[in-house]
Amino acid sequence: MRTALRMEFLKNRHRGLFLTTLMMIAFECAWIYLAFRNPSAQELRIGWMELLYQVPALNSIVFPITAAIIASRLADVEHKGSAWKLLETVQRPQTLFYAKFLCGGWYLVLSVAWLTGSMLFCGYKLGYMGTPDLTKFALFFVFQLAVALEIFVFQLLLSIYIPNQMISLSIGCGGSFLGLLLMFVPIKILQYGLPWGHASLLYLVYMVYWDAETRILELAYLDINWVGFALTACAIVIWLMIGGRMLERKEV
Repeated sequence: MRTALRMEFLKNRHRGLFLTTLMMIAFECAWIYLAFRNPSAQELRIGWMELLYQVPALNSIVFPITAAIIASRLADVEHKGSAWKLLETVQRPQTLFYAKFLCGGWYLVLSVAWLTGSMLFCGYKLGYMGTPDLTKFALFFVFQLAVALEIFVFQLLLSIYIPNQMISLSIGCGGSFLGLLLMFVPIKILQYGLPWGHASLLYLVYMVYWDAETRILELAYLDINWVGFALTACAIVIWLMIGGRMLERKEV
């Protein structure tokens, strides 16, 4: 596995994976700065909670697209070179799939860690009152990473199985907007049944009150949906098993 993982990083070192990750997170950081600059006194009071309320909605668009692009780049390098048969003569198909998952997952770990750190930096820089609830921010990191990894492994499966990468990328883009919709229109069967819907199950903050005229916003912490997290974690394992098995049976 170590050799296979090393080979994935070497094969993809010039394919722009880090640059893709950097650009997507830079976009989110720019959005955070523009959206939260010049806070009012009320926003300074609830600033830490507002970050945890607003940023996941943006993540529901950005992370699925990032995951789809990374998965596409990891799979396309083999499709273009018709290298599946050659690779499967020197390593087990499951090992190849797991190595690609770990390679792409590393970039997602960097993405979520950088985003979480940027949120904390933003809060301190803007002078939010009190101290951030580090437990909540740690949960934010874990939950956002889990959802990103689930979507990534699903997209990786699609990208490997379907040679035309525009199809898997289109599914990823469509899924991202569906995930955003489910944030605000909670259709339970879709929230629990689709990978993009699981992000809406792992929200940490909800809106208690909003006055459009006075722009007064009140937020509160939600009870943690451990069932939703367990579902997401199990889905990652299931998709990994399915992906490895499908690659083994794939005609190359």
